[in-house]
Amino acid sequence: MIKKTGFFLLVFAASICSCKHPRNVNGPVTLKFNVEKGSRFRYNALMNMRITENISGQQIDVANQMGFGYEFQVKDDSAGWKILNSTIKRIYMNINAGGQSIHIDTDSSQPDTTTPSGMMTRIYSSLVGGQFSFTIDGQGKVGRVFGMQEMIQKMAQSINPNNPESLILNISKSIDENNFRQNIEQSFKIYPDHPVKPGDQWTGSLATVSSGLTIQFQNIYTLKSISIIDDIAHIAVNAKLSSGADSSHSGASQVTGEMNGETDCDIETGIPLKSRLDMQVNMVVGVKGQQIPVKMIISMDATGKKE
Repeated sequence: MIKKTGFFLLVFAASICSCKHPRNVNGPVTLKFNVEKGSRFRYNALMNMRITENISGQQIDVANQMGFGYEFQVKDDSAGWKILNSTIKRIYMNINAGGQSIHIDTDSSQPDTTTPSGMMTRIYSSLVGGQFSFTIDGQGKVGRVFGMQEMIQKMAQSINPNNPESLILNISKSIDENNFRQNIEQSFKIYPDHPVKPGDQWTGSLATVSSGLTIQFQNIYTLKSISIIDDIAHIAVNAKLSSGADSSHSGASQVTGEMNGETDCDIETGIPLKSRLDMQVNMVVGVKGQQIPVKMIISMDATGKKE
């Protein structure tokens, strides 16, 4: 009797599992951004960047770290585009340049505002809880971003600085519509336009702009495997990098690079649950008649979680 009961429980558990995740480990599966209206999810991104320059035979290293935490809620879904409300939950930065270091963490309690780090933490903390919206389609392309500049202006008014225009300009260098769009698309613009099975590949392109330098990404995605237990697609990412045609005014030339990484994607919703991308970019920058070799090593980690 005990053996029969145990067998019955195993069969019952297997039937529940198969109903919850009716997937075949060999696919095919449809991957797209498919979060339902009204749903919320958390998204956290952290970027580590190390820049090495060789100026007149002297090597100069600059290391920076920047992280953001958001809560997204799908407010509407129309004509293939979803409208998401975004709430800033955390801002985290480590800036090291010119022999100085500034650490910013809005999770810090009672920062020492007599120090540069504490003052900057106070400024960025005023952005926590700020809201703006954006649109995104099923392939992860970000359309409009609206309300961000108004959010920054409201922040500046709330702390009443001596020079609000200068503060808004400085904040906008790290938080603006283009940076947000580029960061979101790095994680979300990954979906194929057709069902795929393990071993299948698809391609996608992406362009980022920073300080006048356009970098083109030619991405190749490979569905490595499907986990039917937790309903996750494991995707490999490989990309070749080059400069855009309109980047000559940035002073950079001979831009080459590559990116490699992996993304785990929830199949039902399309939410990237875990992503790691490693990038290396080499270029030559012209400064005051000198041609300076520059190497950038960047790692980007992102996590997503449905609430």
